[in-house]
Amino acid sequence: MNLTKISKYFLTIFVLCFFSDVYSDTRSSSNLGISVFEQYKNINNFLEEKKQEDEKASLLLSNIKLYSIDYSPSPFIRTNRPNPSYPIQEAQDGVEGYAVVTFEINDDGSTANHYISESNPSNYFDEVSLESAMNLRYAIKELTDKKTHSYRFTYTLNERSRKIPNAYFTCLNLIKQARFVEAKECAQKRNVFKNKVVEESYKVIIAEADYYLGNKQDAINMLTQIINDETQESFYLKALAITNLTTFLFNEERFQEIVDLEKSIAEIRKLGYEEQLIDSHYYLGVSNFYLGNIIDSLFYLKLSLQDTNCKQTLRLERGESFIAWKKNSLFRLYPDKVCYSDFYSRSLKTIEAINDVI
Repeated sequence: MNLTKISKYFLTIFVLCFFSDVYSDTRSSSNLGISVFEQYKNINNFLEEKKQEDEKASLLLSNIKLYSIDYSPSPFIRTNRPNPSYPIQEAQDGVEGYAVVTFEINDDGSTANHYISESNPSNYFDEVSLESAMNLRYAIKELTDKKTHSYRFTYTLNERSRKIPNAYFTCLNLIKQARFVEAKECAQKRNVFKNKVVEESYKVIIAEADYYLGNKQDAINMLTQIINDETQESFYLKALAITNLTTFLFNEERFQEIVDLEKSIAEIRKLGYEEQLIDSHYYLGVSNFYLGNIIDSLFYLKLSLQDTNCKQTLRLERGESFIAWKKNSLFRLYPDKVCYSDFYSRSLKTIEAINDVI
């Protein structure tokens, strides 16, 4: 693998993304940002060779939605979507999280023998998720001896309940205007709240300002502390922190440190937050490639295509609430062919570059 050659490709990609016209998707209508590698011969052949020994390679060759709330691939099709109530105390405290319920599917499509197989934070949402999971129903799309399945319940707060104060965005605007000293002063004046989410949201601003003022390691350390703090229960805040952290590490070409954040990024993505993680997934994909982890690289580049492509978001999961989808979908931002078309183009061009050198 010639890293010098691929580096030149990526340089070209960034130039094209920022100075060319918006990317126009002229490929077949089946390309929804999911099943994409069949169009790239070298990548497709590589994945075909690896699919027997690596389940992720087999997944990448499929048209399965990555991070689906219904765990895939599966011989079952969910026919409804229970909507558990957000626990009142957790909502008041700004706690977000998810719980994965595993169960057996009966011949009539009902479910039994439910248990919590994974949750974060532990225990907060277990009880309400177990109760709701008893109402899950499935249709069997193909004969199988496998009866075990899992479903992920997610609990995310709306913008008004996330405890991110309006003044955060006032300070953030100063960052966008490159007024970094003023932005840091803006955040420091307000960084005195007892509420941990509010306090640490201003630390994100301070870290951003510090990075651009040249205090790069201080900024990286501050963001890392927020992400690694197990007592911090706002996934939205962690999403803000990790977005900045991966950007700064990528700028410094500290690729291994980005890959080391993979677990933390995955935990946040399980709750959604597609918009906040657009850059993080892309940088994770490129960093994995530089480190020789080609399959992992392709996984995150494929995920970045999925999460930035509106044509994909039009595909509701069976039983999904249309109202909830409309509220959360990226489609609300760009009701044309592709959401975040510049980011979509960047990921696609990177995949094309990898295909040329793989």
